[in-house]
Amino acid sequence: MVLEDPRSRNLHTLSAFYRDGDLRKKAVLEWRFAVQGLTEFLTGYVLYRERGERACYEYWLKGTYTPCQISFLNYVRIYGALSRVLVPLRAFASIYFHDEGIDWRQRYEDFLHRYRLPKLFRGWVSSFEFEDMVIEHLRREHGVGLAKEFEELVKEDPWVVLDYSKMKR
Repeated sequence: MVLEDPRSRNLHTLSAFYRDGDLRKKAVLEWRFAVQGLTEFLTGYVLYRERGERACYEYWLKGTYTPCQISFLNYVRIYGALSRVLVPLRAFASIYFHDEGIDWRQRYEDFLHRYRLPKLFRGWVSSFEFEDMVIEHLRREHGVGLAKEFEELVKEDPWVVLDYSKMKR
């Protein structure tokens, strides 16, 4: 996402991926697309929640205003679909935002274990590989029904899959 609004730029500064040197290096060199997708997914939620930013949320979904557009749409859809079927928004926030004195690696492992998820951040995974990995994992760990629901949501129009009012909190 092109972040020209200084308030939006601050989301990166609050991220564990940019506050921790080791994570920053991995986020930039290995996990870039997945981390950027999560940043944009959480940006959408902030825009959705802010009364004065509602128009920006709508522009964000439509991709009609350059400073407020999604650059990693496929990744954002994956996080949106996961949040609709399994993972609450607050759980994604818990692994994204920096929390002084908390071991991020342990928090991440706890997150993966709690929701029986594969490692979401690993290598330069394309959005298609990422989506397939999540579908296969959901099928194996949570059943065909949940995997199918996720798969259908990922293919939906952004207005549907990124409707934050329908996501788990």
